[in-house]
Amino acid sequence: MPKASIPHKMMLDALSSISEAAGSDKQLSAQFRAAVVAFTSETPDNMNCVDRIHVGSMGDARGLKFREADLMLSEVAHALEAVPMPEELCRSLPELSEADWYAFLRLSTPLYLALEAT
Repeated sequence: MPKASIPHKMMLDALSSISEAAGSDKQLSAQFRAAVVAFTSETPDNMNCVDRIHVGSMGDARGLKFREADLMLSEVAHALEAVPMPEELCRSLPELSEADWYAFLRLSTPLYLALEAT
């Protein structure tokens, strides 16, 4: 098996640390931010992402959430499960079926939930 690149490992380590609550919100947010930037790049869109998302708590859950909206990312993923496939997506990925779209959305929720430490 090929060895993971350093940015890939940073991203996996950051996500693992979040799911294990291995640090303070501030520490985990900084680790997440550095990992996302290393794994992707410092484009305006990526920087906006890491500026708006951080590690925080809501009730008993602790994980990725929005800085301004009091919402966990898992809540948004769950709400999206009821959203029909956007026309723009149909045009850009014509081979993607509606069933595949819903399968993708359904998997997104447990992925975000897995990152939450409860």
